Amino acid sequence: MSKIELEKCLTECIKKNNQIIEDLNNLIHQAEHFQKGNNEKNILGTATSVVGGVTTIAMLIAAPFTGGLSVAGLIGRGILSVFGAGVRFSAGYDDHQLSKKIIATIKGLLDGREILISELREQIDLFNHLVENLISNGINPEIAKSTLLQGNSIST
Repeated sequence: MSKIELEKCLTECIKKNNQIIEDLNNLIHQAEHFQKGNNEKNILGTATSVVGGVTTIAMLIAAPFTGGLSVAGLIGRGILSVFGAGVRFSAGYDDHQLSKKIIATIKGLLDGREILISELREQIDLFNHLVENLISNGINPEIAKSTLLQGNSIST
């Protein structure tokens, strides 16, 4: 193991962590933007269903007074209620799909990070093994560490 290998591994870990932070911030922005639009769809769907329901009830109440003519409008009002439910269903489906995508992206980011952490652990274990070897050969622990970090050779 050389100082360059350890530095390279640390640099890669830092870069990967910075990329993960940037990607997570992008996901947060994407989710917030999506959620705003999705909330608007839910409000529209709910309002449409409520209007359809209220007008249906009003037409049923008015039926005796209109000789049943108001009942003819029930088909349109029923369609309005179904449309509102469809919009809400669509919003729920879209929310579910985005949630799955975000979870998969986060899992991928964490898996990539775990690979780098594993490589870093290997480098650190190797460094510790080399330090222990130097110490067992009579080298002062501080000199052994600093020599390995500086990339110098040691003659015993």
